[in-house]
Amino acid sequence: GISILRVVLVSALFGNAMSILYSLAGAALSLLGMIALRRIKALSCISVSVCGGVLHNIGQTLMAWLLLDTAAVTYSLPFLVLSGTVSGVAIGIAAGIMIGRVDLAKVHCTEQPAKSLPFGRLFQFVHTISGSKQACI
Repeated sequence: GISILRVVLVSALFGNAMSILYSLAGAALSLLGMIALRRIKALSCISVSVCGGVLHNIGQTLMAWLLLDTAAVTYSLPFLVLSGTVSGVAIGIAAGIMIGRVDLAKVHCTEQPAKSLPFGRLFQFVHTISGSKQACI
């Protein structure tokens, strides 16, 4: 959902109908590939992200091939695979850091949030209505 919204908004603001099709093809193939690869526990966040970056570029190239009806667009694929790999590594490292911080924040969970802390009552309310056993503050 978020990926489609991002594609549509960016394309509407900065692109055209063709860019929407290219972006949707890349985002769809990337998302499906990363969902499938995420099920393999042995793969790291960086590995999944690299595959997502490469699949995004492959999806866009396939859409260009389909729309333009020429295989000449595939000549740029080696460079696009390289750029997808580099961006995938960077995004995978950033995602790994964020996941680590979220996991670290879970360590600081308590049974009852301190009401004296800022937003303590809000945390307590949200976790009460959500049925959560713990409230993270």
